[in-house]
Amino acid sequence: MTQSFDRLVERQIQKAIAEGQLSGLKGEGTPLTINSNEAFVDVAMAVAGRIMAEAGALPEEFQIKKRQSKVIGMQKERVQSALRWP
Repeated sequence: MTQSFDRLVERQIQKAIAEGQLSGLKGEGTPLTINSNEAFVDVAMAVAGRIMAEAGALPEEFQIKKRQSKVIGMQKERVQSALRWP
């Protein structure tokens, strides 16, 4: 089953190349970015994550982490300001 699927995919890729559907794409001619974190993730989830990242969308966990970092930074500034206050 896997070999037949691989052949089907390869035929579809070759067809798209022949029809010019894969030329002029963003990033064409540049190497793919290898994300070592994706090695242990389901392929579909890895692809979804890349699409979301390229679109500027963040999963909720990352949004929370980003807000948390911002609040921590603000608190550090307040503490430093208070320590400088005579």
